[in-house]
Amino acid sequence: QIVDGDNVLAAYCRNTGGAGLLDFGLYIENKTYADAKPATLKKIDVQATQTQFIFQCGEVDLQIDFVSPSLSEKWDLTDWPVGFLSYQVCTESGKEHAVEVLFDVDTEWMFDKREIDSWIEQDWRFVKSDSLYLAMAADETTFSCMDGHAILSQKLYVGNERDKNSSGVLLVGYEEGQVLQYDGEALSPLWNSDGTREVKELMKSVGNRYKELKAECDILDNRWNTKALQAGDKTLAEQMLPAYRNFVSSHRFMSSSDNKLFCFGDTLGNVREAYKSFPALLFFHRTDWMRGLLDPIFEYCEDIHWIKNYPPYDIGLYPVASKQVKLENCAVEAAANMLMMTTAIVEAEQDFDYAGMHWEQLEVWADYLQQKMKKETYPIIGLLDENDERVKCVLGLAAYYKLIQLKGNL
Repeated sequence: QIVDGDNVLAAYCRNTGGAGLLDFGLYIENKTYADAKPATLKKIDVQATQTQFIFQCGEVDLQIDFVSPSLSEKWDLTDWPVGFLSYQVCTESGKEHAVEVLFDVDTEWMFDKREIDSWIEQDWRFVKSDSLYLAMAADETTFSCMDGHAILSQKLYVGNERDKNSSGVLLVGYEEGQVLQYDGEALSPLWNSDGTREVKELMKSVGNRYKELKAECDILDNRWNTKALQAGDKTLAEQMLPAYRNFVSSHRFMSSSDNKLFCFGDTLGNVREAYKSFPALLFFHRTDWMRGLLDPIFEYCEDIHWIKNYPPYDIGLYPVASKQVKLENCAVEAAANMLMMTTAIVEAEQDFDYAGMHWEQLEVWADYLQQKMKKETYPIIGLLDENDERVKCVLGLAAYYKLIQLKGNL
């Protein structure tokens, strides 16, 4: 919001590789909503599968829940590129109110395009611009398009009569538009492994049971929130719950030709990013996703074309897995992290098989760290700096020795 007097604008860009340009500023919108009084945010609650906002709008409250059904455990919706906003109005006064909930999407600002398609299909009104899909119930929705804006709105009623509608849903979907090239083959996303499914069909499936999905997400959020508070405190919950959602939103779940699950961020096979993700994944017992992060790296290192005795920092930039993008090798960090992450999987599963499949590679990395410890001398000052290689050597070797113990026990 712009206020009278001085205003401060801040921008942030995370450049994952190559030349980059960050440009930001202001543009003047039309006066459509100039006379609208802003709502007051009363509450925000971030959970594992959803974020809830409550706004006070005059005499009514508006609750909006941003829900990620792909995180549900009851149904196999992993990697579905569909989410939804459920919304509801309520009042404590008991007076009747007619409320219009309106979603205005500036497609020109988002995609630099004004082309918008709209159609009705099986009781849903769809709106599409570039890779973005929106949908609302057709018989309750009005749609207009002007100056590159897609506007969907719905009338809600709240008050004494219970049979009047006080809630609704906006479905949001997207399609990637690019195919991941990995080791000579094109990998399909997990939700469309056979190449026959469409985003709009997924959206209808989610929309037809969104209340059921929302109820399941409520149960899951309560369970994970309770576990987080039992394991630590509110701070732990505030760290783990958003980290879980962030992982899903920033990774693609791909199915390989031999039915392996791969998890890829924008920088493919990024060892450092995988290491940062492991605490949250371990907390939520997602060892399948942990394997999905490491499997492409192991395959890359066990290929005949990789001859170094430490793992790569990454294996390429989306959409092509080809060669390391980062200029620095970060060899010690990568080797130690891979050893520690493998140990975490073995301990979590209480099964040595995963490490056993890659034991020769793990021995190579442990030997590299051992030789590094012997050759290098380190000053005491700054020994415990977070990027200190000697600390990483120690942690990596400790993980390897732990693996040796687990190999004998398991």
